[in-house]
Amino acid sequence: MADTDSLNNLLHHWQNEKDWETSDGYIHREDRNIFLKHKKCKFIEKSIKAKNWNEYISGNNWGREGNRVHVDLLPIPYAGNLKTAKIVFGLYNPGANQLDYRDEERQDFKAAIRSSIQQSFSRNDVAFYNLDPTFADTSAFQWWEKRLGKLALSLKGSYKYRDLLLVLAKNIAVIELIPYRSTESIDAKLLKAKSSQLAIDAITGYFFPKAQREECLVVLKGNLPTHFKNERGIQIKGIHRNIICCRSTQGFSIGDIDKPESIASRISSFLSTTT
Repeated sequence: MADTDSLNNLLHHWQNEKDWETSDGYIHREDRNIFLKHKKCKFIEKSIKAKNWNEYISGNNWGREGNRVHVDLLPIPYAGNLKTAKIVFGLYNPGANQLDYRDEERQDFKAAIRSSIQQSFSRNDVAFYNLDPTFADTSAFQWWEKRLGKLALSLKGSYKYRDLLLVLAKNIAVIELIPYRSTESIDAKLLKAKSSQLAIDAITGYFFPKAQREECLVVLKGNLPTHFKNERGIQIKGIHRNIICCRSTQGFSIGDIDKPESIASRISSFLSTTT
């Protein structure tokens, strides 16, 4: 498979919104069989269904959902401009909390997520909307800014912090192995879904070769190497210096920017030589 095929297959999979806006919620039609197959997990029966903020906070279980899927929140298969990003994060699945329901009542924020899924950006769009200061009051922005804010400050130039965030947002993207939202990590059985298999193919077939050609830096959450080994038989350790794994298998951290051996420092150095 050519490098671009694996990425294009992933993008094509999500291109038609009718394929993933269903009566069961935001579940891709080609993933539905996996949701239904694992009756023990009961992904659909146990999913969180709430059409808006008020409906969610009025429910009996908010704050105690565990690994259940929030099917009324938009899926996040990826974010940022996948074809131009210099730093690509590979994560397991996007999180969810009560604020996400409030945030998706903002039409401009919801439109930004949809534009990213479509990979259709206008000149003024911030492709990695998670660092767009316009959305500084959203849960997604606060999660990412907490982890990447010091990295933004390390970038060269006498810019305001807002401008540094925009420079960083221009250069990063993320791919989620499982695109569906949950409070805790979703059961790994969902990795057999078509969406997840295409995400794995895109990371290993498109971004790994780009990293090996020194065109990007790939940063993987600590538990992803196990899944790549199980799903594709790929051993990540030592594959290339531009393919990096976080140490923690639970949370996600790029470390202290002031420590030369940290992932944050590696990212800063890579951006300084490629942008």
